Amino acid sequence: MTIAISSELEALLQQELATGQYHTADDVLMAAVRLLRDRSQKLADLRSEIQPALDRLDRGEGEQLDMDAIKAEARRGWVPRRKEPRSNEVHEAGRK
Repeated sequence: MTIAISSELEALLQQELATGQYHTADDVLMAAVRLLRDRSQKLADLRSEIQPALDRLDRGEGEQLDMDAIKAEARRGWVPRRKEPRSNEVHEAGRK
């Protein structure tokens, strides 16, 4: 099969070939098609996972959320991380 591609796509193909990871333009295109197929499947899986929740919302079965309560709960569970000194701060502290 022969296909016409834009100069931009040709440049991208050549970049990928130059990495040495692929031997032919067909290899690059096959990898791209596999990624597109995987992405499409992941999106379909995600849609099927969230559809029941969307259906419940459409039936009016959702619940109101109190953002202030959610933020307060998150803050209660948040533990501030101790600031680690930068390597130059450690070095400088040792000179004093």
